[in-house]
Amino acid sequence: MLKLEDHLLTRLLVGPWDSEEEFTQADRNSLRIDNHRLYIKKFIRINYTTDDLRRDQDTIGSRCQNDIMVLSGSDEDRDRNPYWFGRVISIFSVKASTSHQKAISQRGNSAVVDVLFIRWFGHDSAQVDWGLHCGRMPKVGFLPAENPGAFGFVNPDDILRRTHIIPDFASGRTQEIMGPSIARIDSENDSDYNFYYVSM
Repeated sequence: MLKLEDHLLTRLLVGPWDSEEEFTQADRNSLRIDNHRLYIKKFIRINYTTDDLRRDQDTIGSRCQNDIMVLSGSDEDRDRNPYWFGRVISIFSVKASTSHQKAISQRGNSAVVDVLFIRWFGHDSAQVDWGLHCGRMPKVGFLPAENPGAFGFVNPDDILRRTHIIPDFASGRTQEIMGPSIARIDSENDSDYNFYYVSM
């Protein structure tokens, strides 16, 4: 709940907010979610520009075609791995408002916000280089469930496009990354592949 509140405040408040900045409980108390409800959506459409500079659209569902890519959060990360990859678990629409002083004057105090709940992939630390120049696809794996960054929320406007994640069948499956969870579909039998490749 704290992650959702912080995400909504970041979206509703005016001005650049450092992603490392922590909101106080007073900031969180200024947030109101209408009727304390999140409305579940089955899919969302993302506009993007193709390689040949045409406009196109991806449909991202909560249970299929649900792997996405966004820009890395920091300049330091961007030098090594310019993109972060994640799997959409749920898509919500939220009517939220805030009485925070930074929101009232410039953006009003209420907005309908689409939010994607994400399970994040981490880059394989053993892979030193990837890309067309070396003929390797990026290798990723889910972050362990106990990692504070394993799950998060994303603004649909931050998604570059849907991506195709391919299981690394040779690495095998494991149940050690995360126990039984609604974050997986039933056919995955409460296990994940150790690694995945990002199709280029």
